[in-house]
Amino acid sequence: MDPSVSGPLKERNFSYFGNLQQLGVPFVNNSVATTRRFIKEHPRAIEGIVKTIAEGNALMLNPANRSKVTDVLAKHLHMPQREAEKAYEDLLPKVERRPYPNMDAVKATIQIMGLRNPKIAQLKAEDLVDVSILQRLEQSGVIK
Repeated sequence: MDPSVSGPLKERNFSYFGNLQQLGVPFVNNSVATTRRFIKEHPRAIEGIVKTIAEGNALMLNPANRSKVTDVLAKHLHMPQREAEKAYEDLLPKVERRPYPNMDAVKATIQIMGLRNPKIAQLKAEDLVDVSILQRLEQSGVIK
C-alpha cells in the first residue's frame, strides 16, 4: 500500500503489509479502465480524461505548485496539512509526466487474478492496454 494512504490507516489501527514500491512489486498506479466500445463511441471523452490526468500529473510535478497540491490533498482527503505534505512527498516519486501503464504491473495483476479465475489467466496484457491516445497526445505535444 502507498505510504500516502497507509499512514492515516495505520493510525486508525488498520493492518499494513508493506509498501509495494519499496518491496519491488510492480503495481498499476494511474489507469483508466473502459471498454473498446466506449472508446470507439466516445473518443473525445476518453481523450479528455487522459489529457486531464497528464495535466494533473504535470501540475503535481511542478515544484511551484507544491502548496496548491498539498492544500487540495488536505481539503479533499480531510487530513491535516502536515499529513497532506507527507502524502505529497510519498506520491511525488510515483507521478509520471507521461502516464504510460506499467506492463509488468498489468501482467502481475493478471497473474494474481488468474489464480481465482482461469479465464483471466489466459489474458495477455498487450491485448488489454491501449496506449494510442497517450501516444497521440505525446506526438501532438500535449504531453511532454
